[in-house]
Amino acid sequence: MREALGARNRFAKSDINCETPCRLSAAARSVRLYAVGLMTRTSAGGVHGEHAYRSWLAEAGYAHIQVGQASRTPPMSVMTGSV
Repeated sequence: MREALGARNRFAKSDINCETPCRLSAAARSVRLYAVGLMTRTSAGGVHGEHAYRSWLAEAGYAHIQVGQASRTPPMSVMTGSV
């Protein structure tokens, strides 16, 4: 993905965020159902938290990573960063 973005370009990713909002019962149920769907469609799919995404992106050379909450139920977040 870095090569496709080129220098000084930004990316945005929207996905389920399974950290803080998962304390809410409706949010936790949404995340569990989403995770089951991922497991049935992929060989190693799963729901990952913000810390995991930040680590992976930093290792790949992305910087200025920011996360904003898009919705509470399901707990969706939007993550942006740049190369």
